[in-house]
Amino acid sequence: MKNVLFACGSIRSKWTIVALLPVIAIISTSCSGGQSIQTSGNKSESQAPAAATKDWTKEPVELTFFYMYNEDLEEGFRKGDGARIQKKYPNVTFKFMKNAPGTTLADIVTTKTKIDFFGDTQSGVAKLREVGMLDDDISDLVKKHKFDLNKIESSAINAFTYAANGVLTGLPIKINSTTLYYNKDIFDKFGVPYLTDNMMWDSVIDTARKLTRVDGGVPYYGLGINIGNTLFVNEGVPSLVNMQTKKATLATDYWKKMFERNMRMVTLSSDPEANNMLANYGKAFVNFYKDRNIAIQVGNNSAFNIIGQNSDGLRWDIASFPTYNDMPNAGPNSNPYGYFISKNSPNREMAFLAISALLNEDSQLEAARTNAYVPVIKDRSYLNTIGDGVPELQGKNAKGLVPKKYGESIPTDKYISAATSSLNTAFYDVVAGKKDINSALRDAEEAANQKISTLPQ
Repeated sequence: MKNVLFACGSIRSKWTIVALLPVIAIISTSCSGGQSIQTSGNKSESQAPAAATKDWTKEPVELTFFYMYNEDLEEGFRKGDGARIQKKYPNVTFKFMKNAPGTTLADIVTTKTKIDFFGDTQSGVAKLREVGMLDDDISDLVKKHKFDLNKIESSAINAFTYAANGVLTGLPIKINSTTLYYNKDIFDKFGVPYLTDNMMWDSVIDTARKLTRVDGGVPYYGLGINIGNTLFVNEGVPSLVNMQTKKATLATDYWKKMFERNMRMVTLSSDPEANNMLANYGKAFVNFYKDRNIAIQVGNNSAFNIIGQNSDGLRWDIASFPTYNDMPNAGPNSNPYGYFISKNSPNREMAFLAISALLNEDSQLEAARTNAYVPVIKDRSYLNTIGDGVPELQGKNAKGLVPKKYGESIPTDKYISAATSSLNTAFYDVVAGKKDINSALRDAEEAANQKISTLPQ
């Protein structure tokens, strides 16, 4: 029996385990949403039998998944993605490892433990490359097994190739993005119609304004945001750093416009302290589900963030992320989760095939129905049944978890991270009244350049 080893990244609940499992795919310039995907050419198709000549469902294989966190998620996996893999590969069984003394990522690198897959968003790519654990390029497997990358959302593929300097080292299997949650009790209390899908931001802000008031001495706020989502809505990757000069590009008309848009969202109240809270996702989200005095909250499209806090009956629902009149093709940036093949994988091809089983249409539709994660495939027929198998989502608008369009993911390299950090700080300074927008952006650009100058080139 062959052993195939997997490693999964941050998996925080029984619900995310299914969403975090794998798949692998193809690579071609025409499929990459306009991005030129490089191939290293270091893998030869002659290294293994032709795909059509071998029955991969016969030989018993044990797949070992390594979890980067010390949590017991085995049952959730076996009932979810594990079972879906076994539908196509009944010869596969599973063994689990998890993060514990002696088996941390550092330990794996030191002991040269054989791992086949790592699970993470694109943010994990740089870390894995730095320790030499990431496969150079999986385009040979994509080509050999004729995996159709065209069926996957291009923004998700682009996110992974951006992170790996233009090559594909893994495949996304679900998309983390953004949606609106709203408190139906507040809408009912003030006689305001509920939100609907595909609204314009002007309409959402007008609705939020009607719900921003004090009643019986209790303050109610119309809208809480997450600038990690709303500030980076885009029609294409916005300029943050000129990669030729390694200089930040923040003091621009584009970022001034995005600051102005977001300031409209968080200045509906006349209370500056409240506005600071509404601009801070960590604080606003707690107010939404705990204090329950925020009517609309921008949040991650994993509804289980709220379900986990809803033991005493918050009446909430979902509406899809709004659009702008003058940016019809813009959408919230996607943050896809997927699996990356290890550089030292001893069973590279079988691991690829097992994980790719999770990207077929049936597997994606089943995961959407039973676990309410947002599939990465372009075919949106899953909207008809997403969340149907989740008791907590019955009667709710689960299809609102999916935006009309996705923007591109914001790259996560060290230079971009320096710029986004400075940009976020600048926005909070404007909300707090410490600076005007122009001054804040100039200072942010200067601060970002200072950070970048200290980074190794």
